[in-house]
Amino acid sequence: MVRNTPARLIATLFATVLAAAGARADQREDFLSGKTRSCPRCDLSGQNFKRRDLANADLTGANLKDANFHDARLTNARLAGADLNGANLNKANLSRADLREATLREAMLYAANLDGANMAGADLTDAMMGTARMTRTDLGRATLRNVDLRKGRLAETTLSAPICPRSRSTLRCCAARSSMALRWSRRGCSEPS
Repeated sequence: MVRNTPARLIATLFATVLAAAGARADQREDFLSGKTRSCPRCDLSGQNFKRRDLANADLTGANLKDANFHDARLTNARLAGADLNGANLNKANLSRADLREATLREAMLYAANLDGANMAGADLTDAMMGTARMTRTDLGRATLRNVDLRKGRLAETTLSAPICPRSRSTLRCCAARSSMALRWSRRGCSEPS
């Protein structure tokens, strides 16, 4: 019978932690080299994924701060809880992506395709989303403080309060029924004519 002394338990715990850290590093390197599409909670800040096909990738809770996803394919990607602050997502295809509770402060999403994406609870403070497509996108409980949505398409998009805390934003925000298409301007939003 083997005795579990405190020293043996600590040594086992230490070995387990080291193995997990090594596995995470291997997982990150495998993701960066394209061997896998799964890297939850990885630190990929500042990495360049320009024009990469990352469809169905699992980046749940990953640190993607200042990463470049320009024109990348992220359809059905799992990005819930990810840190995308300052990320370049211009022209990225994020259709049906899971971005729940993700932080996208000062992210660039010009001409991004967010059709069918779940962005419930996401923080889009100061995001630049001009001409972004968001048909049937869920923006419920999302923070849209100072977000630029000029010329964005929000047909059948779910918006629910509080989406725009009172601030000096360039756009007034409105809550709408999910079946209403919105046209955004500096004076506010209205139903299209």
